[in-house]
Amino acid sequence: MLNIPIVTYTHSSCEDIWPMYFGQLDKYIPNVDSYVISNKLSDKYQNHKFNLYDEKQPYWKQWVNFLETLDCKYFIYMQEDFILTDRPNFNKLNFYLNFLDESKKSFVKFIANDLTGFNRIKEDLFDVPCGHPLFYCMQASIWNRLDFINMYKTAKVLDFVERQQYTYASRKLGLTGSFVYHGQPKRGQHHYDSLIFPIIATAIIRRKWNYLEYPEELNILTQEYNIDMNKRGLYNPAERQEW
Repeated sequence: MLNIPIVTYTHSSCEDIWPMYFGQLDKYIPNVDSYVISNKLSDKYQNHKFNLYDEKQPYWKQWVNFLETLDCKYFIYMQEDFILTDRPNFNKLNFYLNFLDESKKSFVKFIANDLTGFNRIKEDLFDVPCGHPLFYCMQASIWNRLDFINMYKTAKVLDFVERQQYTYASRKLGLTGSFVYHGQPKRGQHHYDSLIFPIIATAIIRRKWNYLEYPEELNILTQEYNIDMNKRGLYNPAERQEW
């Protein structure tokens, strides 16, 4: 059982992915408090509460405006192309919540990007120090809501790819975090799979399906949800593509 909310950031340009994303959430994490912040409302997904953001506002403000309305200590950060492929380990998720309370760290990231130079804290948890270049990556994570708000208010990113601003904010605020690694294999060049929160991360790269890294998973899920991958096309790193 998951006793903290999930908050998903999305945009109507990804509306074709919503049936798969919300369908998998309903399948593997039913009855969770699920909030969606989007530039477009939808009543098709009854278990997920859509909240409208203003596209004219900067990215950081869109997040902060919504999170300040929530009454919770922690939340799970998600995006619409983080597609669940199996049931999460709820016992471990609750263990991580206790860890955050005890350690005063800001987050537990469910996916490892790189293992070089990171120190193990305990069991499957590794330390992400203040000011590290990989301090913040947009990946499925448990976050302390107030720390997230303060980081975004400090970084004031106009666009979500401005990673160096998050590093600056973590240093200024003295925030530290952690990530999970269980020895699972690397997926592509940039991250490892997650045993605790099994997801496709991410299903979309530069607006195209990430079939290069997740062929088996996307074949199964696009058939299940009747999605034609040809409409978006498949990501090809050899091609020049616009964001």
